Amino acid sequence: MGRDDGKYKGEYAALLVRRARYDIIEHGRFWLSENPDEPGSIAWDAATTRICTWARLTDRRNGRVLRVYNTHLDYKSQLAREKAVELILLHAAEGLSAEPTIIMGDFNAGESNPAMESLLSARIADLGGSPATPSDSPALFTDTFRAVHPKAELVGTYHSWTGERSGEKIDHIFSTCELRAIDAEILHDRRDGRFPSDHFPVRATLEWNDSMKEQAAVTSLP
Repeated sequence: MGRDDGKYKGEYAALLVRRARYDIIEHGRFWLSENPDEPGSIAWDAATTRICTWARLTDRRNGRVLRVYNTHLDYKSQLAREKAVELILLHAAEGLSAEPTIIMGDFNAGESNPAMESLLSARIADLGGSPATPSDSPALFTDTFRAVHPKAELVGTYHSWTGERSGEKIDHIFSTCELRAIDAEILHDRRDGRFPSDHFPVRATLEWNDSMKEQAAVTSLP
C-alpha cells in the first residue's frame, strides 16, 4: 500500500515473496505514528509519513514460520526513528519467542544511532515477555552484515547518486538468532554509469540456524 493514503498514493515499503518457496499466512502494514492503523498518519516531528509492511510466511520445504518486516524510517526526526523502532518491536513481540524474525529497510540511522542500538539490544523481557523470561536473556537481533563482516570499514550505503562509499551504513537487515547469515554484502552495481538508487542496496543470505541448512535469501532495496 502507498503510505500516503493506504491505497496507491505515496511510497511503498514492499515485500517480494518467492511464492514457489513460501506461502503467505497473513500480511499487513502499519503507520509509524501514534495511530498506526490510520492511513497517512504522521507523528513525532517526522518530516513525512512513514510505513512498515510485514508478513508471516510458511517455508514450504519444512513448514517453518518466518516473520518479515520492511520499513523506511524518517530522515529528519531522531525521536521519530526511536519511536518507530519501538513500535515495530512491539508489533513483532507477539511472535519473537517462537518465530524467526527479520526486520529490514532504510533506517536513516547509522550503526551507532540510539535507534539502532535499541533494536540490537532488545530482549524479550523488554518487550513484555513472560515473567519467567530472564532479564539478562540474550539480545534478540543481529546485524546480518556485521555477522559476516565484523571489521568492515567502508560501509556507507547512502551516496546521493555519486557512488561515494564513505559515510555510515544506514540500510540494514536484522535477524533473530534462529537464522544465521552465511553471506552478506553492500551492492555497488551500476549500468552505463548509472545507479539504480541513491542508496547502495544491502543483501543477505540466511539459513535456518540448525542442522537442516535450509536457506532463505533476503534483499533490502531502498
